[in-house]
Amino acid sequence: MLNKIIIKIERVMMKSLATLFGVLGTSSAFEFEGLGKYMGHLAKMGKSYDNLDQFAERLANFNEIDTWIEEYNADFEMTATMGHNQFSDWSQAERSAMFGSGPPKRDRHVEASMQ
Repeated sequence: MLNKIIIKIERVMMKSLATLFGVLGTSSAFEFEGLGKYMGHLAKMGKSYDNLDQFAERLANFNEIDTWIEEYNADFEMTATMGHNQFSDWSQAERSAMFGSGPPKRDRHVEASMQ
């Protein structure tokens, strides 16, 4: 039941964003890669942003991490499965300030597994 409600909310939000982007003269929200996945992430994490510039920046950050996660999980030699968390839409600078680094470097994992 909750999943159906979240899906309905996502659809309404996506339609609203598409309308808003159109009013602002920006390209359609549906042209943004990964928008639906990101909207689900926002709903799951209980996040929201104050303006479109911040939203677009966070979406770009999320897509970068999502690409990295998808590539990592597609590698059958890896023994772990990566997923999103509350930091998935943070910038590299934000992650570095908080944790001291960005996403793990794939080469480092491959080198460690070969030793």
